[in-house]
Amino acid sequence: MFATDAKKRASRKYEAEKYCKLTIGMTPAQREQINEYCKDKGGTATYIKKLLREDMQRNGIRPLEANEEYKIED
Repeated sequence: MFATDAKKRASRKYEAEKYCKLTIGMTPAQREQINEYCKDKGGTATYIKKLLREDMQRNGIRPLEANEEYKIED
């Protein structure tokens, strides 16, 4: 089943409002090695987010859920 143009526009709008991307620089060889390593761990983005959440928890920071807003405490 193909998505309609309206559905595609709605998806793009939602993603633009609710998500952002974090970009890191590396060589193509590093990217290839990391992608290959992460393949069996649920994928690169999934594995990196998991590692970050675990590290934050070890350091006493509660990671936010996808639907939570980050508020800076005074």
